[in-house]
Amino acid sequence: MFFHKTPFIEQMQQTECGLCCMAMVAGRYGSHHTLHELRDLSGCGRDGMTLFHMRQLSENLGFDAKVYRAGAAELPHVRLPAIAFWSDNHYVVIDQIKDRHVNIIDPAIGRKKLSIEAFLENYSGIVLEMIPTERIRPKKKPPVWRHFLFHLKESPSLLATVLLFAMIFQLVSLGIPMLVQYLIDDILAQNQQALLQTFMTGVLVLMLVQGTVQLIRGQFIIKLNNFLDKRMMRTFFSHILKLPYQFFQLRSFGDLLFRATSLRIVRDMMSSQLVLGVLDFGALLFISFYMFYKSPPLAGLVILLALLNVGITALSRGKLREKNQDEIAKTSQIQSYQTEFLYGIFGIKTAGIEKETYQKWDHYLGELIGAYRRKEGFLNIVNSLTGTMQIISPMLILWIGAMLVFEGNLSVGELVAFHALSTQFFNTSSSIVQTVNSVILTTSYLHRIQDILQSPIEETPGNKDNSPIKGEIRLERVSFRYSPHSEEVIKDVSLHIKPGEKIAIVGQSGSGKSTLAKLILGLYMPTKGSVFYDGVNIKNKDLSALRKQIGVVPQDVTLFNRSIKDNISLYSEDVDIERIHEVAKMAQIYDDIQNMPMGFNTMISEMGMNISGGQRQRIALARALLNRPAVMLLDEATSSLDHQNEKKIDAFLRELKCTRIVIAHKLTSIMDADKIIVLEDGMVLNVGTHETLLNESKFYGDFYRKFLEKEQSAEVMM
Repeated sequence: MFFHKTPFIEQMQQTECGLCCMAMVAGRYGSHHTLHELRDLSGCGRDGMTLFHMRQLSENLGFDAKVYRAGAAELPHVRLPAIAFWSDNHYVVIDQIKDRHVNIIDPAIGRKKLSIEAFLENYSGIVLEMIPTERIRPKKKPPVWRHFLFHLKESPSLLATVLLFAMIFQLVSLGIPMLVQYLIDDILAQNQQALLQTFMTGVLVLMLVQGTVQLIRGQFIIKLNNFLDKRMMRTFFSHILKLPYQFFQLRSFGDLLFRATSLRIVRDMMSSQLVLGVLDFGALLFISFYMFYKSPPLAGLVILLALLNVGITALSRGKLREKNQDEIAKTSQIQSYQTEFLYGIFGIKTAGIEKETYQKWDHYLGELIGAYRRKEGFLNIVNSLTGTMQIISPMLILWIGAMLVFEGNLSVGELVAFHALSTQFFNTSSSIVQTVNSVILTTSYLHRIQDILQSPIEETPGNKDNSPIKGEIRLERVSFRYSPHSEEVIKDVSLHIKPGEKIAIVGQSGSGKSTLAKLILGLYMPTKGSVFYDGVNIKNKDLSALRKQIGVVPQDVTLFNRSIKDNISLYSEDVDIERIHEVAKMAQIYDDIQNMPMGFNTMISEMGMNISGGQRQRIALARALLNRPAVMLLDEATSSLDHQNEKKIDAFLRELKCTRIVIAHKLTSIMDADKIIVLEDGMVLNVGTHETLLNESKFYGDFYRKFLEKEQSAEVMM
């Protein structure tokens, strides 16, 4: 069996460190699996994987797996690479143990060399050995560039134009040393003064042509950049909007934003360096043929020196990739944390933990600066070596060439031309080496972008039903779990909701109320059972069309950094202002808006931080009412409202005669429900009206009593 260096595979979501570790160990033995393949095999979900499930997956990949406790004394006898349980909540790969140091590969941050003492501080004492067998299937790494190079093929005429003008520019550049040779050997040596003026005029015209070609080439490269920007950005954001809701629950928003901005790095690589790198390679071949034609010994020396330069870069490639991946991971980490604390600034301020927040951010900044310093320091060493070679090599050529001139094997003009072309050869070969380096560095970004583009989208509409719904909803023995290995959070729930009914769902925190709401919306699909709208299985419905007919007010309201009018209309151009005013009145927010200086044009700050919680809820309610929904789903939608506003809103909703599903802890909003569903541990405990449940359900009776006590306490305090 052929052994490879253990690859570093970065975790793309917070719960898949175990998958990454298994992919790294499998890659060590030449069996390269993508994270998407392993996700499909394992069903890794919201809660990650246990060592037991990792052992099962290892065996499915062709390994014999063992999980056991190994203390400090047993560590030297562990078969490496092995997977270690880390800090009681993470997994890393132990790659090597030598000289009282442990080399680990952390899927979150990359390779680290730790002392035995530092390792044992975080090591949780359990390892998973993956022992290779004959059942392992060799598997090559999937080509990561194929998907992105496809965009270049989409505009062949533009690409061909860039290549054409770049080729003309290079041909003119290569022709100049030959013209200099002609000037020295044929005009100056033979004293042809009459020819000099004509020749130099022609050379100046050629220079002007070269400048013009360079200008035109630059313009077409800008056009190619714009084309790739549009194609790649549209592909990325179109795909990300089609991804299922669960995808975003497992990802950091800051990391997703970082991946989106990485598209420009990839675009620059493709439009400039990669395209021109192909021409540079062609120029190298042309210069090589010319040099071998003029002087094989000198040409051989040039090739040897260039290969030495390339060798330095080739030897540094692996280290450079690792250091770049480390910097990217640290950049993503600090960007995610910055996004996190900006969104959570209210909690930070109210808890008085600004200093602690800053210290943690400063720690991440220190790690990023350290990663940048290590990468740039290593790159500086490599560039210094290759730069020195670029300076020394032409001088060696001039030295050896001058000796050939003295021996009569080379003319002075040929030496000058040869020296100029050899300098161009070294510069071009260095440019190709830099392009290769850029490809290596860009590949790290590509993996992160491709992880999103390869994620499966919600099922496309196709011939699915998009007819208007009446509001009948039926759940038949619906169960749901986040992954094949996790426990069911919704268990065998059956409900029948008639059009126009008001249904309330109550239960303790964590009983599954919000999860059930997401199943009704199609944000989650049942693990077992089915959800029906007007008798049509939700799997056969066009989900986008369905959700447009459902008004949703979630527990955590999201408002955008736009005007109140835009937040209510959600950018729908066919909605008139009268309708916006109408729904604002229904949501009891109209007077509040009119009292603001800019009225409906008042700008809302990001996440609605400049208005109250009650105002946010009412704006979200107005938005939900805008399209005259057949179904309203209200998840704690009036929790921040006073009793008077809540009562008025409920009266308006009753007049709409739409199906209402209400999740609430305030009994005042659910006592008049046609049916109240009591959930406990994901199961339906009781179903009935307020009156029947008071008599039949101990849970509901206790719930009602606590509510009354809370209300009475509030009145006393007032």
